[in-house]
Amino acid sequence: MVEEKGGQGRPSIKATKAAEQISQLRRWHYDRLNHAQDYGQFVALSMIGVADEVLRSFDVMVSLGENYGPVCAAKQVSGYFCGIAEGDGYSVDLCSYLRTGMGYLSRLKEAGDTPPEAPYGGMGKPDMIVAPAIFCDGRYKYPQAARRYIDVPSFVYDMRDIPYWEIEKDPQSIYRYIDYYYERLKELVAFLERVTGKKYDPDRLSECVDLWVKGHNLFHDACEFRKSRPNPLPSQDSFAVCFPNLNFKGTKECVDYYQMLYNELKYMADNKIGAIQDEKYRIFWLGLPPWFYLGIFNYLQDNGVCTLDRTYDPGDRIEDLDLSDPLYAVAKKAYAWFWFGSGQMRRQNMAKQFAQFVEEYEVDGVITLMATTCRMSTGMLHQRRLINEWAGVPVLNLEADMVDIRTFSEAHIKAKLDAFLETIDANKGRRAG
Repeated sequence: MVEEKGGQGRPSIKATKAAEQISQLRRWHYDRLNHAQDYGQFVALSMIGVADEVLRSFDVMVSLGENYGPVCAAKQVSGYFCGIAEGDGYSVDLCSYLRTGMGYLSRLKEAGDTPPEAPYGGMGKPDMIVAPAIFCDGRYKYPQAARRYIDVPSFVYDMRDIPYWEIEKDPQSIYRYIDYYYERLKELVAFLERVTGKKYDPDRLSECVDLWVKGHNLFHDACEFRKSRPNPLPSQDSFAVCFPNLNFKGTKECVDYYQMLYNELKYMADNKIGAIQDEKYRIFWLGLPPWFYLGIFNYLQDNGVCTLDRTYDPGDRIEDLDLSDPLYAVAKKAYAWFWFGSGQMRRQNMAKQFAQFVEEYEVDGVITLMATTCRMSTGMLHQRRLINEWAGVPVLNLEADMVDIRTFSEAHIKAKLDAFLETIDANKGRRAG
């Protein structure tokens, strides 16, 4: 096992070799971003949920603005960049992912080059900004703010969320959303043609979509092994192995990685090997982790707790995708039943879905992180109440930011975790009796 720096407390110790290799892959990814122009490629500063396979078909690498926040948090510099953004006038209540990004860009402009404190040599030199206006308002405000520091073309395109109850009432209504998004993707293609000087190549896009789907399905199949007892993929590993799915999906490297992950987890499941051989409790971690302290999962593990999460799951498999019009295929799969970070915009009854997960995985308790500056996280308060009501197991709500370490107290969090484990133990005793 390999230790990775994980915050104020102990480092995060991984249970799988695949998770151990993420640090090397992360270094490779940012090295490619920082030298993209040397390979004849472009860099787009963007956000999770962007149609990355479309950009990749134009030889555009995606540098995810908010994903650099966890990288900086793991290296203990996110608070530093947040402070710089606040000095530039951004509120302390603004999403800390975006404050980290604004602080980095501010230092980039000030230094005239990549600031020396930036992990992995920085986020690359953006040739453009491309953002999908979905999920939270930061996704369309980020390009505006970023242009205070970098003068590059920007493009924000619309995606419409579709509530699950509309589909239940009229399944055919989904095609209105797909067709609308298809038209927006055409506008994205026109922007990319202008900025890159390249022409849209449907054959190239088909290759990227095919690789995207292969990587997606392998990741899905690998995650299914968490149903095994003992679980071979605890949360400290899960929050690592999602990196290729977020950052370079639609590439051979991504497919190869998830094939390796699948093979390792299958071997572990077949041979009854897990992060904890004797699982005392199973806890479902709902939402974001404190990226500066992933060692929290090892602290729980020391108490016999196996943690499971679905925060960055790929979701359902994709079957029989028609690539005769690959751009339409991108629009259509965006409304399939899988996770938002893979491009999904078809909302489900989340509380019901998570309650089913608790039952299916025989979970003994739920821990949620109320990430104080994440609009999505605070917007799930009602969902958390429903989970508490429907799941029939204890639920602990922790309060801390996802990357701003200045809001975190390790001693306070550990005290709450210890008390929660006592509650779970008492609850299990009542259920057994």
